[in-house]
Amino acid sequence: MIPRFQPTFAERYPVPLFVALLDLFFVIAAALLAHQFRFDNFDMSGRYNTATLLSAIIVVFCLALAGVYGSQRGQPFQRQFSVLTFAWLVAAGILLSLSFLLKVSESYSRLWFVSMVLLGWSLSLLLRLVAFLLLRHLRALGRNLKTVLLVDSGGSSAGQLSDGRALEEHGFRVVHSMPFSRDPDWLDTLVAEVRQHGVHEVWLCLPLGEGELSARFSTHCVTIW
Repeated sequence: MIPRFQPTFAERYPVPLFVALLDLFFVIAAALLAHQFRFDNFDMSGRYNTATLLSAIIVVFCLALAGVYGSQRGQPFQRQFSVLTFAWLVAAGILLSLSFLLKVSESYSRLWFVSMVLLGWSLSLLLRLVAFLLLRHLRALGRNLKTVLLVDSGGSSAGQLSDGRALEEHGFRVVHSMPFSRDPDWLDTLVAEVRQHGVHEVWLCLPLGEGELSARFSTHCVTIW
């Protein structure tokens, strides 16, 4: 029986959907808090409820287009911060543009809108920061790591990738490495090694001139799963 890699938490459960629902909740919560801050009550009128629902949908849509709900494994938190902030700014710009196009900007408090955006962005960013720190702690304990088979052509980059501690901080662990060969049977050997170790990914440390071979490797490895 061919061993299969152990799925990570995000591969077992619909984490992106859960995070998107949390972002929806954050926008609604931010709108309520902003209403309390501006009007001293949580009882939003019909037009504010409509604006809140539209804001939540547009924010999540912009976050999804920016790739926020994709895998962040291996990405520094600074990149998550910049992408998240950019997506929120785009969403705020869309909402402002809609309010002027529909000629309803005078019906809403500007202080409420700005407070909602700042609070929603802060809550969304706080969620990512907590998740980033928690995942880094789990990876330091050797958990929630993706296993990697490393194809080494003898260059210095492969040695750098084999640095276990630095690699695990980004969510990966090299469990096996094998030398590159132009032998006709080498691809079959690669497939056998992938099956034997049940790795999540195969990393190719090859010269730039071997791009055609990289494509062939990808085709062979896809057939395993």
